[in-house]
Amino acid sequence: ACHVYDIFRCLVGEVVRVSAIKAEGFTPKSDVYDIEDAGVVTLQFASGAVGQVSCTVMAPSAVAGEYGFRITAPDLSVSFSNREGVLHVVDGSTQRDDDSISKANDCEAEMLRRFLGAIRSGCGTGILTPYAEAVRSLRIGISVAESLETGRPVDVPGG
Repeated sequence: ACHVYDIFRCLVGEVVRVSAIKAEGFTPKSDVYDIEDAGVVTLQFASGAVGQVSCTVMAPSAVAGEYGFRITAPDLSVSFSNREGVLHVVDGSTQRDDDSISKANDCEAEMLRRFLGAIRSGCGTGILTPYAEAVRSLRIGISVAESLETGRPVDVPGG
């Protein structure tokens, strides 16, 4: 979900508070798998807007790795699904679809290629996200993990 947090931060603003719940016991745990089976996170933004992110590892393999988002505001809706590969924008009564985002564009593989290349070379010039931005998103993830464990809302540091 960290990439969805990044998208929301970019389009909606900083997250100041999270509240998360989880489901467990549907998928056997192992030495390599020790996360929750599903989780739902409510995000509160500095602007007062709210958002919701849900994740699961229980999806059938045909849809595993699928992700998307929808942002809705007065007279505006923006949505994307990596399965469809089209960004939909509805502004008032006008809908625009941008299909230039190819389903074949494997962003995850490219991100990992650049990250591992930076580690191997010791040079981070291929990394496109500034370190400070990554830290901001990491703070959200750490706050979500705390909320999943405690069952209580958590303020995001520096949010």
